[in-house]
Amino acid sequence: MDRPKLKLQLRIPDIVLELIAFLATLAQVALPVSFYDLLPDEIPRHYNAFGEPDAWAGKAIIWTLPAIGLFLYISLTILNRYPHIFNYPAKVTSENAARMYFSATRLIRALKAIVACSFAYICYSTILTALDRKDGLGDYFTVFFVGGIALVLVYYVIIIVKRGRKDAA
Repeated sequence: MDRPKLKLQLRIPDIVLELIAFLATLAQVALPVSFYDLLPDEIPRHYNAFGEPDAWAGKAIIWTLPAIGLFLYISLTILNRYPHIFNYPAKVTSENAARMYFSATRLIRALKAIVACSFAYICYSTILTALDRKDGLGDYFTVFFVGGIALVLVYYVIIIVKRGRKDAA
């Protein structure tokens, strides 16, 4: 693979996405820390497609969400430093590399923000459900989560393909 290795400068939307992901990841840790002593012995550990709790476990399970969320945040942050190793739907050339890398790293940032916000929301909803202040994730969580990821993926794949074709023409 002889793709150029470029150092991309963050733009305002990139900084905003990074900030959203960071704050949501921080919330994933802060929520269990703040509410752990108040939680009952059993809390929801799984939700069905309608956002209703369908399995319960000991309250220590609440640490699973921040652990996975933190792992994903760190992994995606590190991965985003190496856009030259990504798979692209169009040929990367020295002429289009900056445009394609920019779009691909923005895609990763957007996905990271969606996943971090979703995990923070799940953590928040789990705590409130365990405390009998809420009843699950809500009717539309799955639609928004899956739909948000699908929209971001489709949008950026189209952008990347178009940017790859500009130089092929």
